[in-house]
Amino acid sequence: MFDKLKRLWGGFVIESPTKKKVFYSGDTGYCEIFKEIGEFFGGFDLSILPIGAYEPREILTPQHVNPDEAVQVHKEIKSKKSVGVHWGTFPLGFEHYTQARSDLK
Repeated sequence: MFDKLKRLWGGFVIESPTKKKVFYSGDTGYCEIFKEIGEFFGGFDLSILPIGAYEPREILTPQHVNPDEAVQVHKEIKSKKSVGVHWGTFPLGFEHYTQARSDLK
């Protein structure tokens, strides 16, 4: 309760017995750790990345990636395919709740 800005949300990796790997980033802002994750795990077959609730950037940059940053994360973690999540359910950021999909395209 008192560890302000030290513990937020967590991501995880699932690896199957056939060595297929899935990455779930959790709720995150962009940071350099994604390059390290890609190197450490050697890439992923599928990644689940947040793309929504990103405006205004001056407030939400530390907490949420925008669609452009999600594409960057996809590349840095060496993912074959990615799915965008954390958008379209209800208004959370200042962008329209379906804007993330359009921006991702």
